[in-house]
Amino acid sequence: LWQVPVTFEDVAVYLSHAKWEAITEEQQELYRSVMLDIYELLTSLGKGSVSSWARVSPRGVAGAEGGI
Repeated sequence: LWQVPVTFEDVAVYLSHAKWEAITEEQQELYRSVMLDIYELLTSLGKGSVSSWARVSPRGVAGAEGGI
């Protein structure tokens, strides 16, 4: 079976600040939850390359490109 390494950047969805402001609070919470789940899964497998994208804080996940 051939496997290709996957990083967080490969699966992350980036939202601009304007897009973030345009979605509902429920959608924001869902986004945070999904991104944290992906982050936790990849890091538990030792595959979570998040150096340029995310930092995890008590408020959730914040993106490096000015979006969330």
